[in-house]
Amino acid sequence: MLAAAFLFGDRVEPSMRILTASDENEILDAVVSDIPADQFSAEMRLALDAKEPDTALSILELARSHNIAVPASLATEIAAAQGLNRDAIKQDLWQCVSAGTVESDIGLACVVATDMTAIGDVRDLAVEGARMSRGEPYDEVVLAMSVIGLGVSAATVTTAGMAVPVRVGLSFLKAAKKAGKLPPALAHELKVSLADAIDTAAVRRAAELAGQLRLTELRQTLPTIIRPAAFRKISRVAEDIGTVYSTGGVRALNRSLQLAQNSTTLAKLGERARHLKKGFPGALKMLGAGIVAVSTFVTAATLWIAGALTWIALVILVLFRPIWAIFRVLRGLAFARRPA
Repeated sequence: MLAAAFLFGDRVEPSMRILTASDENEILDAVVSDIPADQFSAEMRLALDAKEPDTALSILELARSHNIAVPASLATEIAAAQGLNRDAIKQDLWQCVSAGTVESDIGLACVVATDMTAIGDVRDLAVEGARMSRGEPYDEVVLAMSVIGLGVSAATVTTAGMAVPVRVGLSFLKAAKKAGKLPPALAHELKVSLADAIDTAAVRRAAELAGQLRLTELRQTLPTIIRPAAFRKISRVAEDIGTVYSTGGVRALNRSLQLAQNSTTLAKLGERARHLKKGFPGALKMLGAGIVAVSTFVTAATLWIAGALTWIALVILVLFRPIWAIFRVLRGLAFARRPA
């Protein structure tokens, strides 16, 4: 290994850090630490040019958390770029109020606010529940999230905000589902988990109460609408979504959903967000799908080390043959010079 370090010093250390890591988060840290400082600077510049100052700031946080030097002038420029777009805010608020959809952090804040006051969840429960009662096509995922959301909103208040990640996650998932932006595979998984898990009679009663704004009675019916297993699954998915949002806002959520093939992938993204914190969106932008499939980095490191050792072995083999031939000639000469 010393020979490998001498010949391939710039690659051995990071590869060995990856191979000796004790968990996926350590592997991820080793991968990030191995990214050249120039690449970080280039990615920050690209984010600024793309009018994504929040992404540039996250990449800056990621670099600093892994002791990678960043030019002070670039850091100052990123700080100065953080600000508000008033026209975009107005548009996002209108989309929130009129359709309950989300395109930005402001839009999500609006949707969460309407859901926290029960307005959004009651509205969606009344609409989807009425459709179900009439035998019309309805969205069971939106219906379930509205039911769970009403309970979570109450829990958020009574637990001094401890349920906020779940509340945010439910609001975003519901908005994404209504807008057709929820990944098909994840939407299908949630739909399957809700199969035979919704009590039709309880929904009819809840929809009636929601339409009459009888909220106290409505909340009393919530535990009877969805079976516990489905309730827990959707709550876990929502919590992972809320965790991702807490690190990088709606942009990080949208990029995460592009990678989230199922709830398992989403859970991994939630774990990465908890580990990298404010640097998560930056890592998401720079590593893409690699942020989830970190095992690919282990495979690459293994192949690189194996290739390096094989190359060294070949070099030794090639050099060994002429050295051995010279040694045999010298040994023959030595024997020839001995007195008889």
